[in-house]
Amino acid sequence: MKVTFLLALFIGLTSSLFSQNKRFSLSTNLLNLAVSGPSASLSYQYTPKLAFQVYGSTGNFNKYLPSSDYQFKTAILDVKYSPLDRLYVGPYLRYIDKRVQREGYVDHTGFISVSERDFHGKGISSGLLLGFKIPDTRFVNVEIFGGGGIGTFVRQRDYSGQEKQSAFLDGRVGILAGLKF
Repeated sequence: MKVTFLLALFIGLTSSLFSQNKRFSLSTNLLNLAVSGPSASLSYQYTPKLAFQVYGSTGNFNKYLPSSDYQFKTAILDVKYSPLDRLYVGPYLRYIDKRVQREGYVDHTGFISVSERDFHGKGISSGLLLGFKIPDTRFVNVEIFGGGGIGTFVRQRDYSGQEKQSAFLDGRVGILAGLKF
């Protein structure tokens, strides 16, 4: 039984790998490596102009923000519509779980200050995505994308006593690279 299942899986994967019409791609966001975390996306090309993508990542901005601990986990659903050959646009829906701990400080001039922050929030956001597919081969795809939107926290806890935020700005950038099958 297990051998039959594995053989069927192997035949299915190899036939899709060598077929002309590759509908799926498995990719990673290369920019997510800068924030020390993994990312993965699975895309399905429904029609030549319409694709759906599920994306997940985790990471932290600790090396870019002094005296801070900023960690995040996110899951995203993208709809990509291609009005032109390689350009796509579409809405996205995102869930984010973020934790921010930061010491407050004032610089030596006294003009720049950052308040203390000890925050954990879970939110949902939506926005618009714009991307460009770089000419690719039969097996490899590369995309550059950016987007932005607005979101709201569904749950938040601020341990430093600051007021709760009702809304937040949401931004996304990336370079997806992966394999088609």
